[in-house]
Amino acid sequence: MKLRIISAVGIVILLGISLVIGYSVFNHAHSEPTQVSQNNELIATPENLKSLGLNFKEMSLDDPQRTGLITKDQALSTAYQGEERLKNALRYSSHLGMIQSDNQEVIKLARPVWLITFHGIESISSGPPGSAHYRSDVYTVVIDAQKGEYLFAFPIFDLTPLPLTTTGLINRQEAVDAALKIASSSQPEISGALVTPQNVQTEQMTLGEAEQRIHGNPTAPSGHAPEMPVWYVTMDGLWANEVSAPDLTPSVTQQPYHSYRIILDARTGLEIESSLQP
Repeated sequence: MKLRIISAVGIVILLGISLVIGYSVFNHAHSEPTQVSQNNELIATPENLKSLGLNFKEMSLDDPQRTGLITKDQALSTAYQGEERLKNALRYSSHLGMIQSDNQEVIKLARPVWLITFHGIESISSGPPGSAHYRSDVYTVVIDAQKGEYLFAFPIFDLTPLPLTTTGLINRQEAVDAALKIASSSQPEISGALVTPQNVQTEQMTLGEAEQRIHGNPTAPSGHAPEMPVWYVTMDGLWANEVSAPDLTPSVTQQPYHSYRIILDARTGLEIESSLQP
């Protein structure tokens, strides 16, 4: 199986190569993952890491540079703190070594790190509608072995494109229908659509990208991964602002809304978040 390493959204500095952003779909395990043998399943091989401009050399057990570094269990705890959902992985493998980046903006100096690779964490790359998608069930977290800090993480994708029908995502028309149903229904302090919505626009993207459109930052709502695929739907129309405002004088009229933006889970069609504008 041909593999390549792709940067996750958590890597904020581009490495000068073409990156595909993935989202994670986590399995529901009943206990924390168990460690596999140190002699296999290091999918994040030095050769593959080079596709991210990263050079990794594993330390031997008697390497004096191990002195003063955090333990594997401490590194694992840090990984869970950064992404607690990794506890749902089937198993993991851990490796301690020196890492250096070809891009000094990513890692300025060579440093010791723990590479913790989680198996059974499924990811599917995102991209514009009609583009190729790739699958991964391996996710690697990089922990600074001196400071105990979470540095970044990335999935590793199989280069065989997935047929679009196997991604399990609702199609554009289904997204439109779901969004129109939401817009037509009354919400707390917001009326249903008073006229038929017009200029309905849809775009498939990650949740973080959709949040950037609405709020100006990619922070995802609690319980949602910013890498998950969503449909971002916008429409024009008329919705009454029914906010109860006892401090307002009777002469003050609440302004209606004319623009509705809705974020839908691209796998289920359920609403994640919506926003109205005057």
